[in-house]
Amino acid sequence: MFSKSLVSFVLLAILSSGAQARIRIVERDGRALYGRRFGQESIPEAGQLGSACQGDVCGILGGRVPGVLLAGAGECAQQDLADDIIDAARKQDAATATKMIDLAKKIRTAEKNTPPDFSTNPPSLRNSVFCQKQPRNSELAGLNQAQDPANDPNLFFDPVTKKTVQKGSQANTSPLGGGAAGSGGAAGGAAPADPATPPPPAATDAATNPDNTATPTDVPGTCPPVATVTVTVDPAATATATGVPQAPDASTPAAGSGSNGGAAGISGSLSANINLGSCTDPTIRFGAGIEGRKETSFIPNNLKEFNHGSAQASGIITKFICDTFVNSCKADAAAQQVCQQALQAAAAAGAKQGAAADAFNAAFGFKSNFASIQAIDSQGKPVARRRGLFF
Repeated sequence: MFSKSLVSFVLLAILSSGAQARIRIVERDGRALYGRRFGQESIPEAGQLGSACQGDVCGILGGRVPGVLLAGAGECAQQDLADDIIDAARKQDAATATKMIDLAKKIRTAEKNTPPDFSTNPPSLRNSVFCQKQPRNSELAGLNQAQDPANDPNLFFDPVTKKTVQKGSQANTSPLGGGAAGSGGAAGGAAPADPATPPPPAATDAATNPDNTATPTDVPGTCPPVATVTVTVDPAATATATGVPQAPDASTPAAGSGSNGGAAGISGSLSANINLGSCTDPTIRFGAGIEGRKETSFIPNNLKEFNHGSAQASGIITKFICDTFVNSCKADAAAQQVCQQALQAAAAAGAKQGAAADAFNAAFGFKSNFASIQAIDSQGKPVARRRGLFF
């Protein structure tokens, strides 16, 4: 059994970085097009739950929180976890039980990630489908996940078929019992006893952050047209540690080139036997100052094809790229296998070290030397080398 201290350490390593629930919103003619959500690095309720009770119980439950909010999670995954939390709470003292039940409600009503539908132009923002079974515990009765008010109210992402479904075309496009879907809080049915914690805030609009625009790409569909995007990362931010090399400016090779062209300190070209489908550049970068972060972090080199915010742990980025191979790029089975090997090689090189980026890139035929960059934390202190995906 894992000790509570070990579980808490792992959770802290995963969740301590800056909270970002969405990539910055792309604009055209001064009008926001769409925001793209992705797997979050920071989910406050997970950390709070992990320390809510004694022993390993809360740590294990807290570790399940990120997974139930992913786009591919089952429609009842949030509710099932919330029920498990309340079941565990009933074995605690009154004060602890109250805290755990409150966290269960917040997790149940948190907004779930959903990918845009890239088969339309512009891509359509979709809602998450609703659980169609009653919760085991009365405290959760009438509670549903929040929906982003920017979503098309008539479109839903079905995690089973990975396709768009129209409202009313199947039962799970409406809350159980016919309640109305909410936006930014508990959705449908009876209101919760305590207001739900709002979902992680939308990232800044491109109009207010012109140096941080990014092009959305995500699961199902194809990569968006190159002509409609601009990708830049703020190069002005610097690390707090003296003498630590900075990450090169973001640079994205032309789609379809199959060659990095020396961008971002990466050289070489994609191995001839690797078929990435509609995508061309799976490489990742590492350094301090990416997206204004003081600590060193990783980010995909080609944000047109692999649009994900920076992450301090390489596993968040490498796993996203491998998932995108399947969901968006439609890479062949051999390429998907290479990506899994690359992911493991990066983990073995040290999740927060530049060598992880080098190992991942090398698996596809590219060369980089991010290992020469000293990994630092948000205080500018060197980060010790550890093996693993996330710590």
